[in-house]
Amino acid sequence: VHTFSVLGIAYWWMGIYGIAVAWFSYVWVYNSGDAVDSICHLFGSRPYSNDSQLATNSLIMALITFGDGWHNNHHFYPKSARHGFKPLEIDTSFYLILILNKIGIIDQFYLPPK
Repeated sequence: VHTFSVLGIAYWWMGIYGIAVAWFSYVWVYNSGDAVDSICHLFGSRPYSNDSQLATNSLIMALITFGDGWHNNHHFYPKSARHGFKPLEIDTSFYLILILNKIGIIDQFYLPPK
């Protein structure tokens, strides 16, 4: 029901272009999440590794998924709202969390240990 509601609102707001944008957004979000689970367990770097830890970090996947490509970091500290631990690890999802915190929508979130 939720998907059809979003598509109806998109059609009302932007016509057929709205449906195209909404459909593309759904496809992008669901497929990129699955891609992280597949690709980031095969290719990339493992700064925090052990024998049972197969997750990797991937800059390309991080850019495509707004920060979720730092999958090894996420497995190292799963509670963290920030997946890009280092300064050059771009994590736009975390930047959005910071903005929501500044305007008072989010009170508290976890960060990785120093």
